[in-house]
This record gives sequence, structure tokens and C-alpha cells, in this order.
Amino acid sequence: MMISYIVYTILFLNFLLEPIFNHFELLRVKKEPNRRLKYYYMSVIGLCVPIFLILLLVLIREITLSDLGLKPIHIGKDLFNIWFSYVILLVSALYMICIIYHIICMKISVQYRKAYYAKVRQSNSSEAVLDILLPVTSKEKKLWGFVSLVAGVCEEILFRGFLLHFVSELFPNLSIIIVIIIISFVFGLWHTYQGLKGMFMTFLISIFFSLFYISIGSIIPVIILHVIMDLSAKDAGTAEDFL
Repeated sequence: MMISYIVYTILFLNFLLEPIFNHFELLRVKKEPNRRLKYYYMSVIGLCVPIFLILLLVLIREITLSDLGLKPIHIGKDLFNIWFSYVILLVSALYMICIIYHIICMKISVQYRKAYYAKVRQSNSSEAVLDILLPVTSKEKKLWGFVSLVAGVCEEILFRGFLLHFVSELFPNLSIIIVIIIISFVFGLWHTYQGLKGMFMTFLISIFFSLFYISIGSIIPVIILHVIMDLSAKDAGTAEDFL
């Protein structure tokens, strides 16, 4: 169908151009910090538009919600050994517990916040993100919660859902590991503003999220983990928040 070709073309351009747009927009935010709220709103729109297009593909029956990973959890032996699946599930659960612990400590312990701030400031890549992207004012921090929710849902549907399925269908002879590396590379490019170290870390996180998704057969727990991870960054703030 003509409409499906149009949608796939727009989605391809979105994956290609989004890192470029994001990079230059963040440079503008660095020069004009008052644009941060506008950047948040634009980010939400930029993530929701491709999701709308993907849902359009679902409506015209090009793909299904199941193809996107929006289905119940099912640990099977089709792609990975069942023991490997359980190991990934355990690591994911422990990781989620650590993030929740961090969020709680950031809320209730001044000493913990000061120590965390001192540590994160030692990283140049983290500092760049703190200075440009992360919320500073109370209004920005409130909006960040919504941005985290949208990013967690939309990025997982886009990458671990749609793109993983699309690349697998487009190149059926590729192993699932190669497909995961490809989509993780693209995911890393979407985070160029974090510098080379940040891109590499998001690349590794994408591989882990992909293994998590494939191991349990559902993208929903991955979305929850992604949202919690993004929310944990909200209180990084600035030095004034910890003094």
C-alpha cells in the first residue's frame, strides 16, 4: 500500500535526522537555558509523532501490537536458553531495585545527594548532560517526570519494538545478536549530546534492554525499567540543590 511506503519513509527519515536535530537544539539550550522547557515539549512531540505513525501501520495491518512487543510476558526457549532468560530477568530486577533505592536516597538523604553530586560532576560527559539537558527549576523537574514517561514508552516501542522487528524482517538472515547491535548503534546515535562515553553507555544499555525484551517476550517490563531509570536523573540538578 502506498500509505505504508510513505509511513516507512517518514520513520526512516526520523531515525536518521532526529540525532542531528537534537544535537543542534541542545546547543541552543546551552546558550539559552530558558529554552529547556521548550526543548522538553519538542522532545515529547518528536517522540509521539513516530509512535502515531507506527500505530497507523498497526491500523492498516502492516504490523501487529504483538510485533511491537506489546504482549504478555512469556519466557520461552525459541531464541535463548531458558536459564539465560532467567539470569537476564534477575539482573533486570536487581537493577530496578538499585535505581529505586537511589531515587529514595536522593529524596531523604542530604549526605547521599551531596556525595552523588560530587561523583557525577567528575565525569565530563555527565556534566555536559547536567548543564544542558537535566531539569534545574522546580517547574522543569515536574515536567521531567512526564518527559521520562513519554521517553520510556516511546523509545522502547520505537527501538526494542518497531526497529528490532523491522530490521529482523528486512534482513531475515541476520542473527538476532547482529540485529540488536544495529538497533543499539542507532540508539547510541540518538544520544550524541552525551558525548562518546554517554553514547557508548546508551549502546550497552540498549543491548541489555534488547536482551531483557527478547528473554521475557514482552516490552512492557522494559518500558517500566526505562521510565524508572529516566526518573532517577531528575534530582541530579545543580550545585544549589545540594548545599
